[in-house]
Amino acid sequence: MGYKYPYKNRVRKSVITKELKDKHKLGLTLSPIDLCLRKNLITQPMHRAANHFIFLHNSRFGSSQLKCQISRCYYQLLEHRTSYEATEEELKRVRYEYVEVTDLLKSLKAYNLMLNVCVYNIYPVFLRRVGSLDKLVYDEFLYFKRALEEMNEFMIELVRRTY
Repeated sequence: MGYKYPYKNRVRKSVITKELKDKHKLGLTLSPIDLCLRKNLITQPMHRAANHFIFLHNSRFGSSQLKCQISRCYYQLLEHRTSYEATEEELKRVRYEYVEVTDLLKSLKAYNLMLNVCVYNIYPVFLRRVGSLDKLVYDEFLYFKRALEEMNEFMIELVRRTY
């Protein structure tokens, strides 16, 4: 008689509850920038710019050693490295990019809005309102879109200058 494994007939349970699965389906667990993309309020390049801003902020204020996270959003021509320690030169370049992007956002007077929405995941007013938007909310939405468009163009130009 062969050995019977005791774990063979066990029932595997998911750690995700039914309520959390329902929230995932409804999109209630999405970050504000992902929700904007899902609702087609922003385009894919704008979403890429927001994610790159998140990366730059985390590299500036996160750990001093970036492990493998030099963002591939704009550096698609670079060779693919899956696991490495970033060099000091790469860290300085990424932090310099952060300074340039924040200067751009401050000149557009959108730094706090982008920081709240992208980094701190605070839902903007235009995502919290249901139904018709009043003029102030719509203006904030246009302001947000313009900042993302400018940031995307600026980041593309940064990559062209660097490489």
